[in-house]
Amino acid sequence: MRKLIALMAAGSLAGLVGSTALSAAETCSGSTASCCSKAAAKTTTANLKLDGIKCGDCATKAETALLKVKGVTSAHVCPESHVANVEFDKSKTSQRKIAAAAKKAGFKATVVKS
Repeated sequence: MRKLIALMAAGSLAGLVGSTALSAAETCSGSTASCCSKAAAKTTTANLKLDGIKCGDCATKAETALLKVKGVTSAHVCPESHVANVEFDKSKTSQRKIAAAAKKAGFKATVVKS
């Protein structure tokens, strides 16, 4: 019983690992480290300044639109700073396509140099 509880606790802690590590691991079909490093190498981050974000609902609308882009693994829009942080697989999409999705959702997107 103690082993079961320990295993359950370890499993719940695994969910607290950062989404970048999980998304890279999820794309691997093998169990070797080289497979995961190749998947992680394709992932990059874009920061976009979004004009038109006025509230939390606007941020949610923008996040939803960004997440619909094939290759986007995560998106977070801060309603206070009007900045979208988007992680994506650069072999499947580009910053231009991500910005176009934001524009289609009603926001003007400008790539922020990091």
